[in-house]
Amino acid sequence: MQPKSTPNSNFAQYVIEHNRYQLNKLAFRDGTQDLSYGDLIARIPKIAQGLLCSGLVPGNHVIISMEDCVDWPCVFLACLYAGIVPTPLSNALNLNLFYQLATFINCKTIIASNNFATQLNNSVPVISRSCIQNFYSEFDGNIAGHVPEENFVAYMNVSSGSTGIPKVAMHRHNTLFAMLELSPKDSYSMTKDSVMLSIAKMSWNFGLQNSVTYTAGLGATAILIPEAPTISVIFKYINQFKPSIVVTSPSIIRKFLTTAAEKFSLPSSIKHFHSSGEDLPRPIYDRFLARFNIRINCCIGMMETAANYAANPDWEHDPCTVGKPLPGCKIKIVNGEIHVQSPALAIGYYGDLEKSQATFVDGWIKTGDKGRWNEHNNLVFEGRIDDVFKVNDLIVNPVEIESVLLENQTIDQVLIYKGTNLKGLNESRALVVANTGFDLCTFNKWIADRLFPHQIPKKINLVEKLPETVTNKKNRKSVNFLC
Repeated sequence: MQPKSTPNSNFAQYVIEHNRYQLNKLAFRDGTQDLSYGDLIARIPKIAQGLLCSGLVPGNHVIISMEDCVDWPCVFLACLYAGIVPTPLSNALNLNLFYQLATFINCKTIIASNNFATQLNNSVPVISRSCIQNFYSEFDGNIAGHVPEENFVAYMNVSSGSTGIPKVAMHRHNTLFAMLELSPKDSYSMTKDSVMLSIAKMSWNFGLQNSVTYTAGLGATAILIPEAPTISVIFKYINQFKPSIVVTSPSIIRKFLTTAAEKFSLPSSIKHFHSSGEDLPRPIYDRFLARFNIRINCCIGMMETAANYAANPDWEHDPCTVGKPLPGCKIKIVNGEIHVQSPALAIGYYGDLEKSQATFVDGWIKTGDKGRWNEHNNLVFEGRIDDVFKVNDLIVNPVEIESVLLENQTIDQVLIYKGTNLKGLNESRALVVANTGFDLCTFNKWIADRLFPHQIPKKINLVEKLPETVTNKKNRKSVNFLC
C-alpha cells in the first residue's frame, strides 16, 4: 500500500489506517517495553485527547524532550493527529538554550521524560512521561483526527547548531508523505519486513524519520535506544534485537573501531549499514570493512529536506560517496555549493523570513554544503562551505585534510579548524585524539610528506574528545572557545 496524500491528509491518520491489518506486529522496542501496532493505534488518539483536554488546541506548539522509548513515537504521532505542532528537542541541550528555543517558537507545553521534567521551571507547562502513560487509561480516544489545511504546519525541527545558532524548519503533513515515497526504499532497501536500528536520537531529524516516519509509515519495526549510545550499549541492542538495517553517523561508526569494541561482533541479520550526517572518511570505511566485512553505504539529507535527498544504495555501491538524487529530487552544484529540489522540502524557517528567502530560492534550497560529482556521476560530500578557509590565498578544506590524517593509525580522531597567528593571518590548526604509540615529532614528519604547506596544521592540540553537537557532529564553531 502506497501512501496517499491529499492537501488535507493527516499523516498520523494514515499510519493508523495503514497498520490496522497487522495489530499484533511489533512496531517499536526499547529494551524495556515492546509496542505492537495495535497498541500504537490505540494510544495515538488517547494521547491526542489528553493533550487537547490539557488546554492545547490545534496549531499550538509543543516540545517533545523524552528519552528514546516506545512512548516517544506515540506522542509525536498523537500531536499530528490532534493538529498540535511538535518540535523534537534534545534534553542534552544547555537549559538556557533550551528555554531560549522554547520562547522563540512560542512553546505552550513541554512533554518531557520524568527525570528531565524535574529539572524544568514552571515558566512553560510540563507534561511528564508518567502523565502521558496515565492518558492510556484516563481517555477512550474517541476523537476524530485533525483535518489540516494545505499549508498547515505539521511539525518543526531544529538544526544541530553545527552552522551557528539553531534554525527551526517548518514542515507540512505532505512532507511526511513525500519522504515516505522517496526515501526508505531507495536509501535503505527498506520494506515492511525490515527491522530498523537508527542510533541517532529521535530529537534529531535524521533519527525521527528513520525510527518513526519510515517505520510506522511502512509498517516495519524500529529498535529504540533510550540510553546514551556508548559502544557497549550499541552492541548490546544490535546483538539482542538483530536489526536488518543500521543507520548512524561517522562519529558513531568510529566507535566501532576503538579498542573498547574489539570484543564485540555484528550479527548476520544486518543486511544494510548506512552512514549520514557528515563526511565518512575513506580510512574509516576501509577499516570498518576489514573489521566486520560489511560495506557502509552513505546518504545525505538535511533538516530542511526532512529526508535524504541523495543516497548510494546497495545495487550501485560507490564507497564514501552519497550517490545520486533520490526519485523526485534534483541536485545542482553552484560555485561548489550543493543546491537541492525535493518534494519533502520545508516551507521555510519559523520566525526568520529573511533567512528563509535567502535559503529557499525558486523551489531550490541552498544547502550550505560543499560537493562535487565524481567520475561515476555520484555526489561527493565535502563538508560545510563555511568551514572552508584560505591560507596564503589558497583554499583549505578541513574534510580533505582530516581524511588524509586518518590514514595514520596512531590517531583516532582529528578536527581541522581555522586559527589566526600573531600577524593576524589564517593558519590551519588541529585537534587530535591520539591512539597508543602517537608521537608528535613523527606525526609532523608524516604530515609533511602528504600535505601541501598551506594545509599543514601549525598547531596540534591533543584532546581526549572532540567537541560535538548534540547530534554527534563535529562542532567546529566551539573550537576557538576551547583552545
